[in-house]
Amino acid sequence: MTREQGSRWAMRDSMARARRYDWPQCGYCGRAQDHDCPVVTCLLCGSPQCFGNGGGNGRCSVCLHGLLPGWSGVSELVREGCGYAGCSLLTVAVARKKRVCAEHAKQIKVNKVTLAEHVREALAHRDSGKGWQEWRLVA
Repeated sequence: MTREQGSRWAMRDSMARARRYDWPQCGYCGRAQDHDCPVVTCLLCGSPQCFGNGGGNGRCSVCLHGLLPGWSGVSELVREGCGYAGCSLLTVAVARKKRVCAEHAKQIKVNKVTLAEHVREALAHRDSGKGWQEWRLVA
């Protein structure tokens, strides 16, 4: 198993799980495969992470709304552009079932705060290393 180039955010439990079994796994997220996951960066919050963090829908594991490039369907969402009328900017997230560009992320609300505020809170939580995720930046 070789280390894929670039630092990425990984959950502490995933890093420990990746070393628990005899079969090959990604050394960052613990998914069973014969190599480390490629690094992908969230289009909304900018968190580099394992491609596998998309969890089947191509969404960021850190901010939960940002899109991870390369996932099936994500490229189409990005290409379609923002879901706001008259906006032609690229989609970076999906919030409240709507495609959202970086500019409209400052306006749309999720859980009583704007998506931009939610991202700031998610990044502060990630950087704190607390909570059940215990995010760590791993080289």
